[in-house]
Amino acid sequence: MSSLRLHLWIAEGEFSTSVANASWKPVITVSHSDPKRSVSTSPDSVSFSGTLVTGPFWNQYVRLSVKDASLTAADVSLQLFNSSSATPAAVLGTAVIPFGKLQRGAPVGFKKFTFYDEHKQMIGLVRLRAQLQYPQSVVIPPTSTSLQSLGHFRHCNNHPEILLGLTGLAGFKKKDTLRFKVSCGKDVVRLENSVVAGDVQIQIDDPTAFTCKTASFPIPSSLGDDMKLHDDASRRALLFESDWQHYFWVVAETDRLEISVKRKNIFGGYERIGTVAVHLVNQGREYAAETVTWR
Repeated sequence: MSSLRLHLWIAEGEFSTSVANASWKPVITVSHSDPKRSVSTSPDSVSFSGTLVTGPFWNQYVRLSVKDASLTAADVSLQLFNSSSATPAAVLGTAVIPFGKLQRGAPVGFKKFTFYDEHKQMIGLVRLRAQLQYPQSVVIPPTSTSLQSLGHFRHCNNHPEILLGLTGLAGFKKKDTLRFKVSCGKDVVRLENSVVAGDVQIQIDDPTAFTCKTASFPIPSSLGDDMKLHDDASRRALLFESDWQHYFWVVAETDRLEISVKRKNIFGGYERIGTVAVHLVNQGREYAAETVTWR
C-alpha cells in the first residue's frame, strides 16, 4: 500500500556497439528501494530507426509505487537488459535518477541519464521524463501541449489506478473500533491498524453540517482532555496531520470498487457492518454511482 507514485515516460536511447546488436530487444527496469518491486518496459514495443540498432525507441509510460519519500530515500534505479538473450538476462548497465530531484513533485525531463556497465564504463544514454506524485499533487486533464508531447507514449500498465483517500468519518458511536478494507477485483488493500471512531469522526450538530461546511473535527482522545483547540481551523489541521489519514492507490481491475467496514465485537473479533460500492465506467476511468449497504 502506497500513497505515492513515480511516473516515467521513457523515450529513446543511444548505446555503444558493446551492448547493442542486430537481434537485441532492450528493456529498461525501474525500481526504488526494493528491487523486487519494479516495473519494466515491454520488449515487444521497442523499435529502431532503420538498421541503426544502437538507437532504440521505447516511447513507453510506466509507473511505480514509492513507499519512502524522506530526505534519506534511495535513488531511483534503472537497469538495462536484453530480453532476447537465450540465457537468463544479465544486467547490461545501470543508471540512477537522484531522488532529491524528484522530491518536490515537479516533473524532471525530458533529460538524458547515463548508463554504466559493471566496470563503471559508460555504455549509453536514455532520454526520459519523471515525476513523483503525492496525494496532494494537483492533477488536471490533458492539455493540447501535454497531448502533443506525451500522447504517443504507450502505457505498459494494464489497468488504471484510483487514488482513494479515507479522510474522515461520521455517524458511528464514539467507542466503535473499526477496520477498513478496499477491493477492486483481485486488488485488495487492508488498512493495517484499527481506528476508534471518536478519535477521527466529524461532529455533526445538524443535518446541514456538510452542505453548510459547519462540521468540526474532534480532538483525538489519545491526546488528552487538557488539550484545548476551539477554532475549527485548528481541529481540521490536527486531523489532516494525523496518522489515520490514508491515501493509497487501488488497481481498477473491475467496474466495482468496494469499501467494507468492520466493527470490533465484544469477543474481540471483527464483523462487517457495512459496504460502500463505487461503480466505475470507461474501464475504471470514470465514476458512475455508488451503493451503500448498511446493517
